Amino acid sequence: MKPTKNRVFCRACSKTKMLFESQAKADNFIKFNGDEILEESGKKPSRSYYCELCGGYHVTSIDSEVVGERIDMLVKSKVDSYKKQKKQLKERKQETIAESRYLTEKAKKAREAMCFERMDDVYDAIELFELELERLSLTDERYRSRWTKKLNSLKAQISSVCELLTLSDDEQKSYVTSESHKQPAKILKSILAVRRAKEILLEAERLFEIFDVAKANQMIEECRRFVNLIDSPWKDYIKKEIASQIVLLENNHSLSDVSIDN
Repeated sequence: MKPTKNRVFCRACSKTKMLFESQAKADNFIKFNGDEILEESGKKPSRSYYCELCGGYHVTSIDSEVVGERIDMLVKSKVDSYKKQKKQLKERKQETIAESRYLTEKAKKAREAMCFERMDDVYDAIELFELELERLSLTDERYRSRWTKKLNSLKAQISSVCELLTLSDDEQKSYVTSESHKQPAKILKSILAVRRAKEILLEAERLFEIFDVAKANQMIEECRRFVNLIDSPWKDYIKKEIASQIVLLENNHSLSDVSIDN
């Protein structure tokens, strides 16, 4: 009977073959089914052999050791070639993951910097993004094309936000409300929130300078509450940056107090 179970496509010989987990099972298959297979197909399996690609044993009708060895050498060559290709693909996949993380991080840095209107940092991140794209292999044209589209989208968003910043306060607020689902609106909303947080800290600094420490501390707490309520994709970065500015403000005036006391 022709085998119907445990059939796999073997890359080594480019055929569908039976696969056995042990040589004993393969040999037993030949012993109990060989004659019937000969009657049906005209070929009788005569020996078993281990296939590295399939990770198990196949049976074959080629009983000549010389021919068998030659075929085994060809199979081994295919196995070695397959392993080499697999290793190269794995290495390339790891490189692609690292590149994707790098490009994603640069796009994120550009948008984060835009929230604080740090245009030098924005353009530095975009430039590093472009340099990495140029470094990519020409064989990765589809991959490069996908990231080029993302880069162009990022540039368009930054350009749109720069234009939006020239509008009046009412026009900006209207845009943020009506186009809240768009990326430029999210960036603009974050910018306006950061501006408000900075205004609160400027007031706190003014109060420190006239030695109204109690009110200054109240303003700092107000700033913390305000920042915690910010709705932005870059909320964590904004909170971290504003927190650093608060610490710097508190430390500066703490040192000033020490100087005055001395």
